[in-house]
Amino acid sequence: MNPPLRSPAMRERVLSFDWSQTALGPVSAWPAPLRLAVDIVRDSPLAMLLIWGAEQTLIFNDRFADLAGPRAKEAFGAPAEAVWPELLQASAQAEAPLPGCPGYRLHVTNLGDGAGRLALALPDAAMQTQDGAQSGGDNRTVRRLQQAIISERRAADAARHALADETDFLRGLFEQAPGFTAVLRGPQHVFTMANERFLGLVGQRELIGLPVREALPELLDQDIISLLDGVYAGGQPYVGKEMQMRFRTAPGGRLQSFLLDFVYQPIRDAAGSVAGIFVQGADVTESAAAAERLRIAQEAGGIGSFEWFPDTDELICSDTYRELWGLPEQGLISGAMLVTMVHPDDRNEVGPVKLARDVNPLEYAEYRIKRADNGQQRWLARRGKVIERGNGRRYVGVAFDITERKRIEEALRESEARLQESSEFIRLLLDSTEEGFFSVDLRGKLTLCNRAFLRMLGYAQPTDVLGRDLHAVLRHSRPDGNPDDGLDASIRRAAEAGESLIADDECFYRVDGSSFPVEYRVHPVRRHGALQGALCTFTDIAARRQHLDALRDLNETLEQRVVEEIGRRADAEAALRQAQKMEAIGQLTGGVAHDFNNVLQVIGGNLQLLQSHLAGDTAAQKRLDTAVAAVLRGAKLSSQLLAFARRQPLQPAVINLGRLVQNMDDLLRRALGEAVLVETRIADDLWNTLADPGQIENVILNLAINARDAMEGSGRLTLELSNATLAESRDVAGEIAPGGEYVMLAVADTGCGMSPTVLEKAFEPFFTTKPEGEGTGLGLSMAYGFVRQSGGHIRIWSKVGIGTTIRIYLPRSLQPETAASEVLSGPVVGGNETILVAEDDPDVQATVVDTLTTLGYRVLKADDGESALVILRSGMPIDMLFTDVVMPGPVRSVELARQARMLIPDIAVLFTSGYTQEAIMHGGRLDEGVELLSKPYRRIDLARKIRHIFANRQQVTLARAAQQPTLREAAPEAVASEAAVPALREEPAPTKAAEGALRILVVEDNEDARVLVCELLGALGHAATGVGHAEDALTRLDEGEFDVLFTDVNLPGMSGVELARKAARQRPGIAIIFASGYGASVSNHLELPSRSLAKPYDIGQLKAVLAEVAEEITP
Repeated sequence: MNPPLRSPAMRERVLSFDWSQTALGPVSAWPAPLRLAVDIVRDSPLAMLLIWGAEQTLIFNDRFADLAGPRAKEAFGAPAEAVWPELLQASAQAEAPLPGCPGYRLHVTNLGDGAGRLALALPDAAMQTQDGAQSGGDNRTVRRLQQAIISERRAADAARHALADETDFLRGLFEQAPGFTAVLRGPQHVFTMANERFLGLVGQRELIGLPVREALPELLDQDIISLLDGVYAGGQPYVGKEMQMRFRTAPGGRLQSFLLDFVYQPIRDAAGSVAGIFVQGADVTESAAAAERLRIAQEAGGIGSFEWFPDTDELICSDTYRELWGLPEQGLISGAMLVTMVHPDDRNEVGPVKLARDVNPLEYAEYRIKRADNGQQRWLARRGKVIERGNGRRYVGVAFDITERKRIEEALRESEARLQESSEFIRLLLDSTEEGFFSVDLRGKLTLCNRAFLRMLGYAQPTDVLGRDLHAVLRHSRPDGNPDDGLDASIRRAAEAGESLIADDECFYRVDGSSFPVEYRVHPVRRHGALQGALCTFTDIAARRQHLDALRDLNETLEQRVVEEIGRRADAEAALRQAQKMEAIGQLTGGVAHDFNNVLQVIGGNLQLLQSHLAGDTAAQKRLDTAVAAVLRGAKLSSQLLAFARRQPLQPAVINLGRLVQNMDDLLRRALGEAVLVETRIADDLWNTLADPGQIENVILNLAINARDAMEGSGRLTLELSNATLAESRDVAGEIAPGGEYVMLAVADTGCGMSPTVLEKAFEPFFTTKPEGEGTGLGLSMAYGFVRQSGGHIRIWSKVGIGTTIRIYLPRSLQPETAASEVLSGPVVGGNETILVAEDDPDVQATVVDTLTTLGYRVLKADDGESALVILRSGMPIDMLFTDVVMPGPVRSVELARQARMLIPDIAVLFTSGYTQEAIMHGGRLDEGVELLSKPYRRIDLARKIRHIFANRQQVTLARAAQQPTLREAAPEAVASEAAVPALREEPAPTKAAEGALRILVVEDNEDARVLVCELLGALGHAATGVGHAEDALTRLDEGEFDVLFTDVNLPGMSGVELARKAARQRPGIAIIFASGYGASVSNHLELPSRSLAKPYDIGQLKAVLAEVAEEITP
């Protein structure tokens, strides 16, 4: 069977073998002679071997592999010296026995230039046959072998020819190489080859066959020969970069310097010894000079260059680049190190983040850095590109400092912003004026207009007119339809001529064709002396013409108006004098009332003491009762004086005057008699007002009695109530009456009326037209003072023979109506507490001390504030400070009370006065938390007031004591002293009700008592919510669920009793507990189920009443 001409197995072996690990390198990089030689071996039908290259690499076909046996696997592709040294020795001969294969011989053919050898492995029998010495066998086999040998020799010849062609090709490449090349042989470095560029470098000298020393003697003193010797001796290549060499480029010429990049590559023979040196390089003189010029330019321009290798994070850069970052001249630089110096807000523009995000991460970017040397912040700009290479990428770019540019840009932005602001301001100025403003260029086109221009001409926006011809905007047609083009022609002529123009009797026409009279001015606009156009301003003078007409009319009536104005001024001056007179009288009457009250207090107090001492003397009691009655009449008179002086303490409430007047109907009819017909007119939607209900009742009653007297006992009295909205004006006393919403109460009679003279004095105290002894002259003055103190005003109309109408205006209140407080009574009781009385009037002081002593109190006294402070600082136990409001000396009553509370935190303070000053009252109302007993007061009033205050204080004490841990489990025994209980500073938040606990709404106006009661109830396991006013309590009842309403009786505004009634209607089934400081049972006064706790109550009483409530409401 004939052997195959092709060997697929060898082809697969060649293709699958990893040649990149051998000296031959990958198959794709094999030179053409090697490829041809491998093809010959692969396609040979005989056993054939190829030995190639300096390492004598073995390549053989399948036939040779069969001869090699097990050695074939490690020998293929390996150096012969390492795996089969005897084969290498045999292949050095033309013919030799095949080592390890008896009966076979090698027939070797060299492929030229020592690149490789081809060897045939033939059996000895084949060779003998070839020589004619047959010893037997198959003639056909011998002939086949002879033909194969001939074919192989022919193939070898072809290979030699191909190798020669390849050599010629390589020589051509050598000659045409882009750089200079040369081949040196032997230790003397004899030139055997040199291309044209090398010859051009050395002046076309004869080099071939000459050693370097002779051919280029100028190199002897340039250390070049020693470099060549080192490469030849060491066998290692040498690479030179921009090395300076000097050559003579012409015979006898001077030496010329060149900068060369080159490599000296050793050439090895078949045995691996260095046989010569391959020289290859390039003249970089010009490129190096250009690079140096670039470097100098970059340094001069502050441009730094860099190369960054992301795989190793190594960065190579110029000195200028280092200077930009403030880095030292030496030392390694990494990309990561530079990223840390970049401002955190700019790091997305550099480093790994940019690398991972963008295809071209070195596109132009700007960022801030912090210099390494001085920490200064600078702006840098960077631009570069990505350079791909076989095993990775590198990034090449430049950077430069743009800090100054950034500063200029920022300054430019600020300048543009200022310019924009200026433009906007100019636009604002133009749009703020009522004058029309526009400009035109030399072609008559509108270039600017303001808002007034658009408004007056009927255009919507600037784009409707800008760029249009002036005639098309200002002139349409006259109302009769005829065109009118005269005006804009005159404006355009003024612009073209550069002259100013003023016109004051023209008309402009709107979009709709209507016209309006204008006055306009035209001024030329120039830039650098060159005329650009004109500015025009115009004003609609229609209103001016109307004003001129009106001015003419005013001039004609000037005399009459002067007379009227003088009259109005005289009226105002009279009103001012009246107001000043009323104010002076008020101050006088207030002072008189104060002293009068002190006198009445002394008299009344002593009369009441005598009543108690002479209890069994009937005649004396009768006289004492008469004297006490006189004191009460004097007190009423004093109260009226204080009302006029606006110094009485009011207790305002939100009331409906209509309901109040209806409730007074019986009282009025009894006071006026049957001969006076009382008629009441009340508006259906009457507003509420804020006023003291007791005082307003007194005012109405006094006015009704005055009306009865004016009607001489018979006539018609009309009470009218309605809503009124008034403008600001002056009242009858000349005082300013503010405008606003009021509730109007009018009291009209059909009496004799008042003359103008009487009207002027109607509100003065003690002025009366009644016979002596029938009137005090304080009714109207008291009404006037009360109304003014309540924020309202009063007006009076009267005509002799017809009657009088007095109208009272009280400010409207938007709050819901407050029911009147329940007045609770109780027995007169005293106590054993210690009270410090501060009173400067000795008689009043003596009376008060005697009264308090008879009530069982321990009494200390002081004549002024300083004396009282001395007693307070002495350390004596004092429970209450009872002080007059008006005190002489440097320590006033309010300051005395403040220091007393600092010295004795739990001390109670009660003020008394016959003339309440602004020290404790503002806006006609007592300041919050102030307790006042007005002079003159009765013994019973003093006793009840003191017990009420002590009851509230004791309740606070009990609540505090109940907070102590020992009391939480105690039976209802006496509570520990309040001195051991810390003061509470804030009200606790509403607590959440536990299972079985009561949800309790606590209503108490005393803050300390409210806070402590809430905490006490919380400690007992209940959920407590505290509020200070009845109105707030009703709101809370709407918003949440409660089981118990726990309320004080005396509350500001709506009383606790009225609150309980409303709560029962609003929340049917809610339990009600009253806490009263008067000790009376409030429940007896109500028609609804409730319970009472008399202040002070202890924890046992509280727990007991809560247990009763819980038992009732538990299903």
